[in-house]
Amino acid sequence: MYLSIHPKGTPVNHLAVLLSLILTIPMGILATNADAQSRKNNPSDLDIELPENPYLSYYRPREWVVHQTVYLLLSQNVYLDRNFSIQAGKSEVFPEDIEFVYPLVYNSAASWSDPTEKILGTFYVNGRQLTVDPVIRYAPQTNAPYSIWNFNLRNARVLRFTMTTYTTSVDTIFHEKEALKLTWPDEWPTEAKAYLTPIIDSIGTPTSPPITAPRGTVVTAPDESVITDLVDLWTDGNDPKQLSPVLLAKYLTAKVVEHIYSNDRSLVVPTTSGFNNSLANNQGVGTTRNFGRSGFYAGFEVRTADQAARSKRGSRHDMTILLTAVLRAAGIPARSVIGIDNEESGDDRVQSWTEFALYDKDLDLLVWVPIDIDELRGRGIRSSRYKDKWKFFGTSDRLHTIAPVSFYFHPPAAYQSFEVPALYGIRSTEPLSRFVEQIITFSISRKTVRGDDKKD
Repeated sequence: MYLSIHPKGTPVNHLAVLLSLILTIPMGILATNADAQSRKNNPSDLDIELPENPYLSYYRPREWVVHQTVYLLLSQNVYLDRNFSIQAGKSEVFPEDIEFVYPLVYNSAASWSDPTEKILGTFYVNGRQLTVDPVIRYAPQTNAPYSIWNFNLRNARVLRFTMTTYTTSVDTIFHEKEALKLTWPDEWPTEAKAYLTPIIDSIGTPTSPPITAPRGTVVTAPDESVITDLVDLWTDGNDPKQLSPVLLAKYLTAKVVEHIYSNDRSLVVPTTSGFNNSLANNQGVGTTRNFGRSGFYAGFEVRTADQAARSKRGSRHDMTILLTAVLRAAGIPARSVIGIDNEESGDDRVQSWTEFALYDKDLDLLVWVPIDIDELRGRGIRSSRYKDKWKFFGTSDRLHTIAPVSFYFHPPAAYQSFEVPALYGIRSTEPLSRFVEQIITFSISRKTVRGDDKKD
């Protein structure tokens, strides 16, 4: 446990402050493992009309309510004096104008939402509740929508924001035999083309170093040549499009599995040594507590695709990010999807996978196909067997329990989070403090089921 300094010099236990905030959440928002287990056998909404196409079949629909919450606690900044004693700096508050941005997923390979259904946002400032309607915008050069929330604050040191969204998720069956007949299109549709570039998604703004970076550190843009060189190596310098889109996607998926060692860590926070480093650099307290067991986190320790490719190790999310970049470099539109799993907890609570595009010119039909590279890694797939049929390449019986929430771990715009990416972003016309503790949490529950539904 760590302490920071109250303006009057009294130590403040920020874990206690956080717990007091948690206790103000409506009980329905905090999903428990028991709740998740009891919902496993709830009926599907059998009257939901499922999409149809020749390449993917959909079944077992589930309607979900998803709550995403971010807590921001503004600590008094501290520093070490010449005698190595902790001293209090100037007391700070959040700027008066704050803009939050949260990702939305209207459609994925195995989910869809009603864009007319109201997105709910609840904002608490120093214990006071505010309600604001969002503005929906699409990220530049992508098909990714974001909800933008603007607030005017006064003397705020503790913020909490919860966004509530609704989605329907389904399981999938991939008709690979039919999909293998699809050739490369002369031109990808606009929606797919948006996910060809950039090859590497950013996990932060290169011009704004993360708050844990020492002063003077320059954060460079991702090096896309690392990814293109990998594709060139894996295809022996040949044109990747000699293979069909499906076979190329399978081959490259196996190559990524063979290339990177996964440590399975995903939702993590910096170690307590970061606290000492922050003090030594006069950078602020930072986030040092790991609330993983109780469902509270600081964010995601994820790498850009070039970093994962160089290090050859990372989390399941790093594998997803790398596969997305590799497919794009080979000419296949691809996107990463992050979702909240109703039947998992801890690091497994947040899942990610890659989706790639197929296009049927005759039907003018664009289809997104899911690839769960973490499941495929566990099954030991090999690039020498890329013509085999693989479960979790297109076909999945797990997606109905997962509600997709984002295509990016960090907004692809000039927003920031604190220490690590956390899906949301924040910005202001005034500088934001470096002395912010960031905690995020998720919950997912079944949407109210109509009385005439039948069990599976």
